[in-house]
Amino acid sequence: MRGRTGYASLVLVLLAAGCGGEPPPTAAADVTGVWCGPERDVLTLDAAGGFTVTDISTPLIDEVLHDEEFVPGYRRKTEYAGAVPRHGAGRWRVHVDHGDMFQARRDHVVLDWATFESVQVDEDLELTIAGKGAGLMLGVERVESGFTTLFARCPAA
Repeated sequence: MRGRTGYASLVLVLLAAGCGGEPPPTAAADVTGVWCGPERDVLTLDAAGGFTVTDISTPLIDEVLHDEEFVPGYRRKTEYAGAVPRHGAGRWRVHVDHGDMFQARRDHVVLDWATFESVQVDEDLELTIAGKGAGLMLGVERVESGFTTLFARCPAA
């Protein structure tokens, strides 16, 4: 009898731990809408999976073109002659990185860029989703610099 009670207690503890675990992954509907950057960048994620960015800033384009092999801004200066496109577009999706024993789950919005202005490109940017509810932020996470916020919900007009 004693063995069964211990087993039942263990099952209840495991069930309780599972029920109080991580919140559900971010759904596409949670991030659909208009997001504002600190330098007038405006990111619009539509329900059909398309996105546009207007007033692209130098920090944003440098994140899109980020390559760990080079210093920040190198690709913009060498491949795009230092120019910063004013707008861009492409497709977006939510990606859930379930993590492992060393890192917690991370939810991301992945921007697959198709154009900078009228020029076709093939770039992507993975934005980590941070915060809760109306306080969601989209940013980049780098080992050397931590989390940098690139977008927050735009205030209602």
